[in-house]
Amino acid sequence: MEDENIVNADTSNGEEELDLDLSNDTEEDAKPNDDVETLKEQNKKLFARAKKAEGFEFKDGKWVKPVVEKKPEPKAEAPLQELSAKDALLLAKADVDLEDVDEVVDFAKYRKITIAEALQNPTLKAILTDSQEKRKTALATQTSGPRKTTTPSLEALTEKAQKGELSESEIDKLVELRMEAKLNKS
Repeated sequence: MEDENIVNADTSNGEEELDLDLSNDTEEDAKPNDDVETLKEQNKKLFARAKKAEGFEFKDGKWVKPVVEKKPEPKAEAPLQELSAKDALLLAKADVDLEDVDEVVDFAKYRKITIAEALQNPTLKAILTDSQEKRKTALATQTSGPRKTTTPSLEALTEKAQKGELSESEIDKLVELRMEAKLNKS
């Protein structure tokens, strides 16, 4: 019985044998070579197209990126001029804040007038008054001090606990308040 279960290792188990003789060249074998050649040509064209899109040029059998010389751009504006002593004195006498000095200078340049004329202009006066009021308001709100946090009462926390809406910190606070209430009753 044991001899019947032994299978010959050389059997093919139903597989077909393939003829792997590659020495026969037929018309079918020549066709894939033509396909390979056309694919290589297409690949070269696509590669050249990609390189051209990246800005490369084909020179002497190599892809070279041409060097582009950067020309310095002419400055649109003349360099900023310092304020004259007279202009600085006018700004100080007009009680213009340091934050508004650039506003005054820009206004004068835009209107092509002097700093003294700009300070007399009602539009600039309105702008300066507005910015001064904003600074006063910001200073007043800033100096009011930090707001005090209110602690919820024992009743409010108990009510929230019955609804099941307590956070962890509120649970801790509820426990503390109940302990204090019990100690105060004793």
